[in-house]
Amino acid sequence: MATPDSYRSICEKFNVGRATALKCVRRVVNALEILAPAFIAWPNEERSMVIRNGFFATSNFPNVIGAIDGTHINIPAPHDHPESYVNRKGHHSIQLQAVCDHQCKVITVMLETLDQFMTNECFAYLI
Repeated sequence: MATPDSYRSICEKFNVGRATALKCVRRVVNALEILAPAFIAWPNEERSMVIRNGFFATSNFPNVIGAIDGTHINIPAPHDHPESYVNRKGHHSIQLQAVCDHQCKVITVMLETLDQFMTNECFAYLI
């Protein structure tokens, strides 16, 4: 599930129907949403100092507590407000932003969508 495979290829690999694949992906996404805060969290003061020291040791940048990057993730056109998901290249996409610490561990993730259902669908599309 950590690959950009389509539902069709997932169904073929695991010999299941599309409805079963969708149901399984939604269960995984829901579990990830519940568990994510335990593993992905903005650092407290003590952890922040460790990260600052780590960035300084590896790159000589002082007072850095995260490396930020973002990307557009192409998605199928949503049924509701598809025009709101068209990026500058004319593709339907969502924006994902992530911040990592000095060990490339994710500190926080932001996924920009218009509603919670779409957020769930986007997470499902990512995995």
